[in-house]
Amino acid sequence: MQSTGIVVLGMHRSGTSACTGLLRLYGAYLGEVIDGHTDNPKGYWENKMALSLDDEVLALLQCRWDWPWVFPEQWLDQIPDKLSRRRDAVIADLCAQPLWAMKDPRMCLLWPWWQTGFTQTNSQIKALICLRHPMQVAQSLARRNQVETGQALLLWAQHVLSAEQHSRGMRRAVIFYDDILGSSTQAIIHIQNRLGIIFPASPGQDVLNDFITAGLHHHHDNECPDSAIGRLCQEIFTACYQENALEQTGEWDEFRARLMPLLRQDSGNRLPWALAEILRLDNSQIAVITECKHVQAELNQTQTELAQIQTELAQIQTELAQTQTELAQTQTELAQTQVELTGVLSSRSWRFTALLRSIGYRLRNLKGVTTKLW
Repeated sequence: MQSTGIVVLGMHRSGTSACTGLLRLYGAYLGEVIDGHTDNPKGYWENKMALSLDDEVLALLQCRWDWPWVFPEQWLDQIPDKLSRRRDAVIADLCAQPLWAMKDPRMCLLWPWWQTGFTQTNSQIKALICLRHPMQVAQSLARRNQVETGQALLLWAQHVLSAEQHSRGMRRAVIFYDDILGSSTQAIIHIQNRLGIIFPASPGQDVLNDFITAGLHHHHDNECPDSAIGRLCQEIFTACYQENALEQTGEWDEFRARLMPLLRQDSGNRLPWALAEILRLDNSQIAVITECKHVQAELNQTQTELAQIQTELAQIQTELAQTQTELAQTQTELAQTQVELTGVLSSRSWRFTALLRSIGYRLRNLKGVTTKLW
C-alpha cells in the first residue's frame, strides 16, 4: 500500500503543534504522541519515539534544541546503527497508514537522517513549513524557557533556513501561524492545494473552534531588533510572504551565507550550554538548588565543629602523652627506690638491728596495754 506523509517543519513555538493537531483532525495518523502541558494545553502532537530519537541524536552530536550550534562535519556518519534501526521502526509504523503526519521542530535540523530512512519506503512525503514572526517566537521562548532574544532569533533563522534547505526536492508548502488561527478551514484548503492532498476526514466547525482558539495567540510583536541577526530574520520572514517564495533558492542560499558567520561567532562568544541552562532554571529546579545550599551550609557548620573537635582531641592527646611521660618517669623512680630499699634490707646493719626493732615494737604495744589498765 502506498502512503502519503506530511512532515511538519518549523521552529519551536511557531505553530507546529496547532498545525499537526489540525492535520490529525482531518484524518492524518500521528502514532503514539506525547502528552500536552500547561504551556501547550492543546497538545504537542509529537511522535513519542521520534522525539526521543531526535534528542538522542542531538546529544550524540553534542548539540541541543535550544542552542544555535553549527553541526559537525559528516554528522550523519556519527549516528550508530542502533538508532537508525529504531528510526526505521517509527517509519514502518507511519508508512503502514494511508495518510500520516510527523512533527518535531528538531527535524528542521535532522531531516536528512530521517529522509535516509524514508528512501527505503514507498511513501510519498510532502513538507509543510510552519512560520511565525521571529519576535513572537522569541517572546514565547523568553516566557517559557527564559531564552534571551538574540539566542532565540539565531535559533529561528537556523531552523527556518535548515527546513528550507533540507526539504528541497520535495513537494512543499508554507503555512503561517496567523493564518491557522485566523481560519483553520482556509488553512487546510491551502495545504490541500499546495501539497495535492485530499484529507479523508472533515471535522465539524464546533470541533475546529474548540481546538483552534484566539487564546493561543499570546504575543504580537512584529518588529525585530536593529541588529545583524534581527535584520536577517526580518528579511527571511518578509521573503516568505512572496508568491512561490520557496522557489527562490538563490535568495535562501544568500540568507544562509549571512547566517553562518553569526552562528560561528555566537558559538565562540557565548557561555557553554551547561552554564546557560543554570541561568534559566524553572521553579522546581531553583527549589532543589536552594535546598542544596541549606544542606551545604549545614555541612560547612558540621565541618567547622568537626575541626574544633579535632583540635580539642589533639590537645587531649598532647596532655595524655605528657601524662604518660610523667608516669614513665615515676615508674623509673619507683623502680630505683625499690632497688635502694632492697639494698637496705639486705645490708648487715639492718640485720644486726633487727632485735632492737623487735624490742621497740613490743614496748610500744606494752605501753598501749598499760594505758588501758589505768
